[in-house]
Amino acid sequence: MLYKDFIDEVASRSGMSKKGTRITLSKTFELAREILQKEGKLNFPTIGHFKLLKVPITDLKGKRRVISKVTYTSSYTLKKLLKGKK
Repeated sequence: MLYKDFIDEVASRSGMSKKGTRITLSKTFELAREILQKEGKLNFPTIGHFKLLKVPITDLKGKRRVISKVTYTSSYTLKKLLKGKK
């Protein structure tokens, strides 16, 4: 399975757009694990970790506030797994 195909499958099963898809939500992460396990590419319980970022923004009214953003930080690890490397 190619990395692009993997991302497309995760995107389609999670209802995300395929264009510019990034794995960002825990629901999507679970789908990713399920797909990798089915492909026999996952032999340990997690394939990375989530990072919670506090991002300062300015809203449309000019007020400053902080939002939380969850990002998944190991797409490189996924690429290595899908290529069969250790």
